[in-house]
Amino acid sequence: MLSLFRNNRFSGLIFLLVYTFLVRLPGLLGLVQIPKNTGRGGLFSEGVFWDFFAEKPFWSVLAGGVVIFLQALIINNLDTRHRIIADRTWLPSAMYVLLTAAWPETLFISPTLLALTFVPLTLDAIFKCYKQIQATALIFNVGFFISMTALFFPAASLLLLGAYFGILSLKTFKFRENVVLLVGWFVPLFLAWTWQFLVNNTDYFWAKQFQNVLHLPVFPEILSLGFWIKIGLAGVLVLCVLLGFVSYFSKKLIQVQKFIGIFYWFLVIAVVIFIFSGEIDFRNFLLAVPVLAMFLALSFGGGKNRVLPESLHLFLLATIVASLVIK
Repeated sequence: MLSLFRNNRFSGLIFLLVYTFLVRLPGLLGLVQIPKNTGRGGLFSEGVFWDFFAEKPFWSVLAGGVVIFLQALIINNLDTRHRIIADRTWLPSAMYVLLTAAWPETLFISPTLLALTFVPLTLDAIFKCYKQIQATALIFNVGFFISMTALFFPAASLLLLGAYFGILSLKTFKFRENVVLLVGWFVPLFLAWTWQFLVNNTDYFWAKQFQNVLHLPVFPEILSLGFWIKIGLAGVLVLCVLLGFVSYFSKKLIQVQKFIGIFYWFLVIAVVIFIFSGEIDFRNFLLAVPVLAMFLALSFGGGKNRVLPESLHLFLLATIVASLVIK
């Protein structure tokens, strides 16, 4: 199946569209129960928009699929623009589509899912800073995109740490540019606060964006087989990427090695956010998915052996199906 995505032809885009909804088939058929709430969202996590989808699971999965497909194109553009994978393929998009359907909660549209739109845009702005003497506008964009992510998923503001160390690894990070990064992050939040101030609702803004953002993990009272499959899937994916540290860096250009290092920063921060988000909700793990998709694409795209990647892909697909259907 992966051979369908080992090119950058238009036919691969058609296969990607079909694949997007194929892996969401359990949700479209009503085999997966829609979550009772929108998760730990920010200011943009409540309203008529979310109320509509809460009552219509089919349309929620369908809308989520459309959003995922568009985000997958952004992910692929990130790879194509910065040549992270030697060959131009649709693999990053395919892996992103697969991983965003890996847990029952992530099949449906949610604030966290919409927040993912800004993660590859953030990474793209960071990568463009490589060896740039004047990168003020790009650094402002980095802070801006992270802030937009945080308006959907407040804990995403912690990605500022990954952005800071990422930019620092790519260029000389001047004090003025540090300030610009913070200003870029501040502007969307300030505009959102102004909006809430005009409607006399600033307490709501502070509560949604900054109060109780992180908590110690809270496990379900009943640890079912389905829960262990879901947590095991997330843990194995992260562990494999961490253990493959050397292989991901070997035989890569210095520029690409730096980009991969930034992926690791974002992955570690996303995992920390997931662990300390209180009640275990796999929608909170979505923040790690864009970089995990890139790592999987690097794993499946390299080498001449096609049998092993195909076998691993089918095994991953089977595990995901088990995650979706086993309670």
